[in-house]
Amino acid sequence: MKIGDLKIGVRLSVAFGFLIALLMGVIAIALTNMGYMNNATNDITANWMPSIEQTNNMNARAGDLRILEFQHVL
Repeated sequence: MKIGDLKIGVRLSVAFGFLIALLMGVIAIALTNMGYMNNATNDITANWMPSIEQTNNMNARAGDLRILEFQHVL
């Protein structure tokens, strides 16, 4: 039995079924990757952000110290 021997309705059904299966595969991959991105986002917000905030605080305090030194010199 050749594909050309099948009725058009059957051929269209097979083609749409294939496209739906392909779409489900793409959705599964996308959901998996979204899970990885969520884990990475949680890691950044939980571990990296406090360090960045502390670094910014240190930079601000160093700037304040420079201002006080400048005022002292004048």
